[in-house]
Amino acid sequence: MGKKLTDLEKVAKIWQIQLNIEYEKPEKNVRLSFNDIGSFCEHLATDYYNGFVGSGSGGMGLDLRNFTAKKTIECKACCTIQNSKCKQCSEKFNSLFLDKCPQCDSVNFREMKDSRFSINAKELLKQLEAGIFENLTLCHISLGGIDKTKKEITVIMHWFRVDFSDNDIKDNQLEYFRNQVNYGKANTCNLLPDSFDFFKLNPTQFSEAKIIIRYDDISKLPTISQTDKSDPLLVPEKIIPPDKRADFRELESYKDGFASVKDFTKHIPYKTKSLGKERGDTRRSVYGKLK
Repeated sequence: MGKKLTDLEKVAKIWQIQLNIEYEKPEKNVRLSFNDIGSFCEHLATDYYNGFVGSGSGGMGLDLRNFTAKKTIECKACCTIQNSKCKQCSEKFNSLFLDKCPQCDSVNFREMKDSRFSINAKELLKQLEAGIFENLTLCHISLGGIDKTKKEITVIMHWFRVDFSDNDIKDNQLEYFRNQVNYGKANTCNLLPDSFDFFKLNPTQFSEAKIIIRYDDISKLPTISQTDKSDPLLVPEKIIPPDKRADFRELESYKDGFASVKDFTKHIPYKTKSLGKERGDTRRSVYGKLK
């Protein structure tokens, strides 16, 4: 009888099989791995919250529910393991297993890391006003590294929680969502992980998983190490716009290029920016090339 796998081990096994298909036929240039991660992360998130189950919403809101406590959790996922973009012809391709652009053979390409958490600001504020909002749970999946000699990929899963229980900074956090609703062209906040706006929400990291996947041999189980986290986050100075860095260095908690996330949330104002910008339509240029 084989080992009974945990849910995370089963998800990692799915990724391993997808990666193996890509590895064996890289010329097909079709990305299978790490797509549609929202439902996987909703499923895994229930392990952290007793009494919460999925709502069957398919990522459309009210993601996890506890009918006894009458509470909801919004669970959002983001994966920055993405296809690269050729700097010569602008085509995208799976650079995990291709060393050059399959369209023009250029080795000059850019790794894309622009995937974001898509959060419905109006829905979040509505749940909060109704008294049913428990928290916003965010899962960021990123590439820890790839060893082409060992045929291994390391995947990192970071789990964060955002709530509005601290009255000292609650209004600062909610300003992000209120601005989107009041001044944006759409309700969706496209939140980039580890960004200025991400830290402004005063997130708490509560778990981290390191997953090592052998992609050439699916008979090998992925290796997983998981750690609970509770240390407050530190905000790096590098994400601060140049015109705000002097103020950032004046924060009471500032030391050696970092400040506490709460101190940052409370005292550094949001950046002036365009709200509600729609994500680019990548199909437009392709139509032109195929005419």
